[in-house]
Amino acid sequence: MTRWLRAARAMLAACGLACVALVADDAQADREEGRSGPRARLVVTRGNAMGVSALAVSPDDRHLLTGNQGDDACLWEMATGREVRRFIGHTGSLNDVAFSPDGRLAATCANDHTVRLWDVRTGKEIQCLHCDSFSVQSIAFSPDGTQLLSATGGKPPQCWDVASGRRLWRLGVDEPLSRAGAHVAWSRGGRFVLTGSWDTVARVWDADSREEIRRFEGHRHPICALAIAPDGRHAVTCDGDAMSQDDSTVRV
Repeated sequence: MTRWLRAARAMLAACGLACVALVADDAQADREEGRSGPRARLVVTRGNAMGVSALAVSPDDRHLLTGNQGDDACLWEMATGREVRRFIGHTGSLNDVAFSPDGRLAATCANDHTVRLWDVRTGKEIQCLHCDSFSVQSIAFSPDGTQLLSATGGKPPQCWDVASGRRLWRLGVDEPLSRAGAHVAWSRGGRFVLTGSWDTVARVWDADSREEIRRFEGHRHPICALAIAPDGRHAVTCDGDAMSQDDSTVRV
């Protein structure tokens, strides 16, 4: 994936506007990587007055999945900006969306306390996972696509079997509310899980033993987003508090 597409992903994640921006590789990146062909375009499509609250790019970079502050998710064609289909079933605002590693499934989570799994090709709902009595803030597929993590911030993150919808385990069962992970990410190799919490701390967990093995401290506000680098050597976290006048920070 080229620098332009990576930068556009970051831009989209930060916008939160009632629009969807769709991008492909620019001509400079094509030249740097030895490719030829027509220059791709940046396409902006308006059509969701509720505003975009979450997004994910498909593994093949052909589609964009967006969640909105209403209760549905949309699948867009990256090259044209055309809406392909909608995933309808939630009864609350969407907070996160994700593609399975093979791109065949989409996962969405919302304030209706559920995670839903969808067939990307047909738009059919496959599973509805009920996550206690809390809004689901974040989701992440395991690298092999067989498991899904969900985080509510009210109870410890849960891991689900994708095929059956069965709950497999929780992280930090005895954690107090302030330390319950509200955001989750899985390392590419599947060995580690990263969580970010209301208590401003990011924690690294062993995915097999479910034991905390490292923590990152320094934020002054609750962690609102995080990611693990593809090589697994670095983590990125950012915080935010709408009620505070302090600047939010991003830490690596």
